[in-house]
Amino acid sequence: MKKPALIVALAFLGTVSNAQDSTAFTLKAAVDYAEKNSPLIKNAHTDIEIFKKRQKEITAMGLPQVNVEATFNHFLNIPTTVVPANAFSPLAPPDLLVPVQFGTKYQTSAGATLSQLIFDGSYFVAIKTSKTAMELQVLLEQKTTVDVKNEVVKAYYMAAIADENIKTLTTTVAQMEKLRGETDAIQKEGLIEKQDVEQLELTIQGMRNNIIRAENMKKLAYNLLKLNMGIDIKNEITITQTIDSLNAEFNAADYVAKEFSPAALPEYQLLQTQVKLGEYSLMNEKAKYFPSFGGFITHSYNLPSNKLDQFDNRRWFPTTIWGLKLTIPVFASGMRHYKVQQAQMSLSKSVTTLKNAENGLKLAAESARLNLNFAMESLTTLKQSLELADKIQQKTLVKYKEGISTSMELNQAQMQYLNAQANYINGLYTVLSTKAEMDKAYGTLANPTK
Repeated sequence: MKKPALIVALAFLGTVSNAQDSTAFTLKAAVDYAEKNSPLIKNAHTDIEIFKKRQKEITAMGLPQVNVEATFNHFLNIPTTVVPANAFSPLAPPDLLVPVQFGTKYQTSAGATLSQLIFDGSYFVAIKTSKTAMELQVLLEQKTTVDVKNEVVKAYYMAAIADENIKTLTTTVAQMEKLRGETDAIQKEGLIEKQDVEQLELTIQGMRNNIIRAENMKKLAYNLLKLNMGIDIKNEITITQTIDSLNAEFNAADYVAKEFSPAALPEYQLLQTQVKLGEYSLMNEKAKYFPSFGGFITHSYNLPSNKLDQFDNRRWFPTTIWGLKLTIPVFASGMRHYKVQQAQMSLSKSVTTLKNAENGLKLAAESARLNLNFAMESLTTLKQSLELADKIQQKTLVKYKEGISTSMELNQAQMQYLNAQANYINGLYTVLSTKAEMDKAYGTLANPTK
């Protein structure tokens, strides 16, 4: 009896472990999760599905259409007409007209009409336009995906920065608490003043406040990451990569020779598609000059009666009609002409916008490259400053323990080191975030490899 219970317990623990692991994300896992769960991407998928239905609707407009119709008419006054009286009586004066009523009080009919479009230039243009419009929807989805991935990447970097800040502050506080204990022991022996211990305590309290502030910033960073990933902000998640490991994956050499091509960007492709849609719009307006041609067949039954209860099947009279309809546009007071001109002007605007956007995208790509280069150069300087601040702190600490340096000088050296550490961490974030912006600007934003 104990073995099955143990197996069940182990299985349960395994399930809990897996559930916990599902809340821990690498950068790649976070991006993959967002691609499947981001509300923005889900809506983009839905827009594509909606437009697929719209495509089928447009196609169906040129397929056979069947309509069934039934009518019931109650003639409160049966229509009256007049006929020459001599039609009934040869002796009647030739100019005498006699009023007569033809028809019945009730008229019931039911029938069906089958119609088929044979030719309409606008319909064929609409089919082509719907295909291009579908391409537009797909490009909008791609752009949304790129935007979401970019936001997730930057939010992940922010969360990693928040974790690193807390780690640095916590380590520093632990070191200073240890130093305070040593200083307190020395003060009790009367070798230093109590003010030195109080100064350290004041510094520690300030750092604890900084940790609280950093914890709040961490919550905001994680909530932003969860929002972009499509996770309820009430749920807890963790990230498994540090800012240093993320930076280690970045190879600056890959960005030195990177070439820019606007055709790789969804934004540029969207504008190209807009130009194509403008061409189809112009074709559609010109197609309205051409005739349209269709056919139909109608079959119906009519029941005339003077009493409502006279629905005798033998009294239903059939009527069948088939025909063709040709519509030739002849004169519209210049309306079609002006619509063609409007479509031409709109197309010209789309072409101009495309050319201008190409220059704008080139500028954005070059700016992203310059920002990344500047961020990498700044990081080198910040790293050197951090190393120098660390040396100063260590030397000051040794002097303080030897009684050569004051607590004020030690506090100043430690604050200088913490500032250098914060600047270096922010520099790492700047490098990674500008890298992500460059990936986006060059149309090469892809899932991380780890």
